[in-house]
Amino acid sequence: MIPALQDLTGCILFRRDFATEWRGFVYKAPGGRPIELGLGGRNATLIVWLFGEEWHLNKKIQLKEWHSVCLTWSGQARRLRIYINGTMQKENFVNDTQPQQLESNGTLTLGVSHFIDANGAVKAENGNNLLGEIGLFRMWAREWSSEELRRQSCADGDVVSWDLRQWNYSCPPVPDSSLNCAVPAMRFTMLQLHMCSNLSFTCEVHVNVDPAACVDVVQMNITAMLRSAFSDNLLNLTADPNSISILPVESISLVTQPPPTSSTAVTSSAFGPDTFLRVNVTLSMTGTPAKPKEIIETWLKEKLEVNDTMVVLNVVVAETVWRNMDGPMIPLDQLKQKYFINRYTCTFHVQEYKIHSVTEVTTLIRAALTSKYENGSIVIETTEVDIKHIMPENCFEELTSTFYGEYIWPETFPQVNQVMGCKKPISGRAYRFCKLNIETDTTSWTDPDMTNCSLLVTISDLENVTVTTDNAVEVVDMIKDLVKAELGDTAELSSSELDTVVEKLNQVVDVSIIKSSVGSNIVNIVADILLSETVVTPVANVILNLTERMGNNMEFPGESVSLTAPSVALSMVNVNPDGFNGLTFGVSSTSALLTPTVFINQSFTSEPFPGTDATISLPPAPYGLFTPGESDKTRVQFQFYGTQDLFQADETVLCVFWDFQINDGHGGWNSRGCETSSTFSYQTSCLCDHLTHFAVLLDVSRAPISEADSQILTVISYIGCGISAIFLGITLITYLAFENLRRDYPSKILINLSSALLGLSMLFLLDSWLSSFSISGLCIATAATLHYFLLASFTWMGLEAVHMYLALVKVFNIYVPSYILKFCAVGWGVPLLIVSLVLVIDKNAYGSIVQGDDAMVLQSTDTFCWLQDDVYFYVTVVAFVLLILLCNICVFIVVLIQIRKMRANKPSAKTRSSLQDLRAVASLTVLLGLTWLMGFFSFGPGRVVPMYLFSIFNPLQGFFVFLFHCLMKDNVRKQWRIHLCCGRFRLNDYSDWSRSVTAGGKKNNLVNCDSVASDNTFALRKVSDSSTGSVTKNHKGA
Repeated sequence: MIPALQDLTGCILFRRDFATEWRGFVYKAPGGRPIELGLGGRNATLIVWLFGEEWHLNKKIQLKEWHSVCLTWSGQARRLRIYINGTMQKENFVNDTQPQQLESNGTLTLGVSHFIDANGAVKAENGNNLLGEIGLFRMWAREWSSEELRRQSCADGDVVSWDLRQWNYSCPPVPDSSLNCAVPAMRFTMLQLHMCSNLSFTCEVHVNVDPAACVDVVQMNITAMLRSAFSDNLLNLTADPNSISILPVESISLVTQPPPTSSTAVTSSAFGPDTFLRVNVTLSMTGTPAKPKEIIETWLKEKLEVNDTMVVLNVVVAETVWRNMDGPMIPLDQLKQKYFINRYTCTFHVQEYKIHSVTEVTTLIRAALTSKYENGSIVIETTEVDIKHIMPENCFEELTSTFYGEYIWPETFPQVNQVMGCKKPISGRAYRFCKLNIETDTTSWTDPDMTNCSLLVTISDLENVTVTTDNAVEVVDMIKDLVKAELGDTAELSSSELDTVVEKLNQVVDVSIIKSSVGSNIVNIVADILLSETVVTPVANVILNLTERMGNNMEFPGESVSLTAPSVALSMVNVNPDGFNGLTFGVSSTSALLTPTVFINQSFTSEPFPGTDATISLPPAPYGLFTPGESDKTRVQFQFYGTQDLFQADETVLCVFWDFQINDGHGGWNSRGCETSSTFSYQTSCLCDHLTHFAVLLDVSRAPISEADSQILTVISYIGCGISAIFLGITLITYLAFENLRRDYPSKILINLSSALLGLSMLFLLDSWLSSFSISGLCIATAATLHYFLLASFTWMGLEAVHMYLALVKVFNIYVPSYILKFCAVGWGVPLLIVSLVLVIDKNAYGSIVQGDDAMVLQSTDTFCWLQDDVYFYVTVVAFVLLILLCNICVFIVVLIQIRKMRANKPSAKTRSSLQDLRAVASLTVLLGLTWLMGFFSFGPGRVVPMYLFSIFNPLQGFFVFLFHCLMKDNVRKQWRIHLCCGRFRLNDYSDWSRSVTAGGKKNNLVNCDSVASDNTFALRKVSDSSTGSVTKNHKGA
């Protein structure tokens, strides 16, 4: 029966004789059709099943050869690894939707898949039999590492073993002594056993090998022991070496049991410990490697771990200095600069598996290390090798009492991982390692690994504990271990468990004077709880009061003490009120998972400590502000919490921001411009009138800028957008009110472009105000609309370029039916399609982004509804805008070249001034949106200057449209004078202008550049005015 396994390792040894589809083993859950765990193959593909899902590995399994395949699974890491012949070939991570553990009480078959019929019997499936041999199959209730798989290649499984009594089979197994591994049972026969009286007899002994080991290793060790003579008083026993025969057997129960007097049990202790040596090496390394210590360790392993007879342990590498025999030491920096040579001393242990004698091992090590090693530009040469045989003692038997039960760990050899069964569950395994220390060459037990065991004592049992002055220290130690063990099994403490822990800690603080060691344990308990998923809000005030009372009741030597744990730091300082000169506390915390670093300065410091994340400074104060304690001392406490869980209270919340300018530049909280909208247990909504600069729309780097620059850019952006909105409105009213102005294609394109730019400016002006309501749907709608108008503006700029190309560059007249209608479909439809796709794929790509140096820094942060997902921003904004602008640049260059040719062909063009040329270029630049290119240079150290230029020119694009295409156009000014002016400023005769816009047929042609210029105006002027927009004889609006 296979139990439910959260971690497992399964290994199979097999050989295939025919290239057919095959199954190595298949395990199915009760009543389940999918394969819960299995191994098979098809052609050159290896197939692994786990929880009904398949993984394929392109690996050809050679026929007629033995192969070892191991599968390991870690439920906590959700990791599957595949090993072939001891080498990891693939690593996969299973998603969270899949089970975490193997189901129990399933059915397992070897060499074939199976199914359960209606009667509950196991039946083999046809067509996927493994045509060959299976030599070994085992399963363990833990995840073996690659090193453990190599060293325990023949260890028997603790869940499924290669014991024939566990298997049902129709054909008997065939013994094969050539296999490397066997079950944990062996038989050796001595054909001749000589005694001193020349008597001889044969002897057959069965031996249990626990744990199982490689056959050749066991044969070698048993042979070595039997070759030595045995003496007992007058009795001398000597075995004939040539008569010793040692063979593996399937199981002792399968053969006739020998008499009790002739049998014995051989465990790992019968062989004795491995051979250990301490090696000190002095070496030189030529070259400039980035990680020399890793290279040295790799070199050692490559040299000494070649034949798997020894392993390198506990490597310690230190860099040394060179010394001249006749002079002083040579500084390392000078030596490296001159010769690129580094000198190191290396100390390590070698564990040899008693294959060779100490002398032979010493010779092998010395020969391997004294040979020159070259790897590219890296050359390693040893100058001194010192090898010492050490004989560390075993780790002695030890009783440990834990919350997992009492365990008696037996005496264990050095560098051996002792395994014991868990008290609960019985199938679990506990581990403890006997470690060899590199500094002292002695052994010691490491802490037991009880990961696979369940607690026998729980936090709820603490309710039965009465806290006294005598047992306060033990209670804190017990709480610390219980919390760590509970959070190791689950992600959080329940509310009742949290209440029990906090209550007992409060009792400890109430009944005893707290020592620094006890306080450190309490801080670690609080840190473990805060870093877990435990909801601490209900007891937040209790925990804060607990740490405060603990700090007041603590005894410590000296003037101050700091207690730190991941995400928590407490500092207690005893100050003398009479001579108080101020106090400064600083803390540096790079991550909530790391222990912060605390800085204390017993004086007032106006500037933050360098490298700190938070600094609190107390200025000198009068005596009356302090409450004297013992010996006229007052204790000041500083507490730092790297998480915000303790500060989510239901009290009245005030929305503020950190203003760096007040308090003479020292900064302080300021509520100006912020209003508290709504407050809940876990969320507070604030309405603030802080704004955002225009460059955020195309900020390629998306990196923060300084607060001062942000404020200046914001003012420039909103002034520019406001001006543009006003003049774009005037432009639209002008072209829509006067029919004569909108008869030609360029004017209709200009109307659409102005509408898109007006929508962009208005949405930008309203964005920050709309985002301040903190309504998710409103913010998404605002961001999507702003995105739409930005894309529409660039689409119409691109269409303006297309129209210029067709009108000024194409040589032959082109007729396009429904010309403007098609332009409108593209100009307004493409942006709508892009925004709709983003909303359908992930509407949360739109949202509120924070403008500021960092959301974690205490400063004014301004929200702005825009694309908050970088992928969508770069694809739908940056890439789209860049494509349009590149096309527009090409059209801009082509148009300028065409105009230059036209100018060269007409003598009247020579009278044109440089100012008119500049005006034409500026007009084209505005229409094509080329000023937006500055957004692509807003990155790197010099990004601020392009952002200023971007925020000046682009918000004013609407104003420039009005300037060049309304104010500076003769026909627009004439329309104003005809319809808006009176008296002597009013025009009555408009025949000259009207004749220039004569109507043509319904089928209008896009004409070449020769028809653009009038008789009285040079072609360049016409391009800039109305390709600009001037009406041609063959161009009539549809």
